[in-house]
Amino acid sequence: MSDMDSVNPAPVAGVRRPGRVRADYPAVIAATVLAILFWEALVLVSGGWVPGVLRISSSFVELLTERDTYVAIAITLSRIGVAFLGAFLIGVALGVAMGLWDWVDAFWRPIIALALAIPDPVYFIMAILVFGASESVSVLALMAAVLPFAVSAVASSMRARDSKLDEMARAYRLSRRAYLRHVLMPQIAPAILISARTAFAFSWKIGVLMEAMTRPNGIGAEIFFAFRLFRPHETIALALIFVIVMRSIELLVFKPIERRASAWRA
Repeated sequence: MSDMDSVNPAPVAGVRRPGRVRADYPAVIAATVLAILFWEALVLVSGGWVPGVLRISSSFVELLTERDTYVAIAITLSRIGVAFLGAFLIGVALGVAMGLWDWVDAFWRPIIALALAIPDPVYFIMAILVFGASESVSVLALMAAVLPFAVSAVASSMRARDSKLDEMARAYRLSRRAYLRHVLMPQIAPAILISARTAFAFSWKIGVLMEAMTRPNGIGAEIFFAFRLFRPHETIALALIFVIVMRSIELLVFKPIERRASAWRA
């Protein structure tokens, strides 16, 4: 066997080796067992006020058999989808513009910094006070709450890009299309993926809060309704169902895109 044959090939970015995946299973099982034991300890300390794992599991299964649960999830997903797409597309466009033109960056940077510091409920409260409590106003407020996070990721990557590559593009007189495809996109593609995942994560987390505060339907409203009726087991079960749905969407949609993008850049 030659020396070259004995060298292990370098792992491809974004691809996990099977051994690593198998090694994760014991850690996941151990973490799950510890979480259950910790929760049952909370049940004992609370004197029964905190629902046990079996009570939550029973409510979980019961909710899965009810049509209203799926209707609420569908309503929430439609709101999140609109807010996510709007925040992501506008965020990428604005982030790229901030990196390309100094005057755009000078104008928007303090606004984005201020928007990142505003607590999420303030967006919904101000939107209701100014425009009323309609469906479109709630979705626009959700979009406004998520937008700063999407802009920040792309704008930071644009500022950190290699200026020498820009100089090379000008020296070779690349067209705008060639510059975007061959020079700019390979540098900011990871930031765009981060922006997409960040916008999606904040969309569904803030979206549930928005529904609990402003809407009469959706999974957030159902969670708040169960809380008001002092049904903690149902509140937790609804939250778990929705977390599983959103994590499944992230694994089925964003993970494959991330692997393809990593393979393309490699």
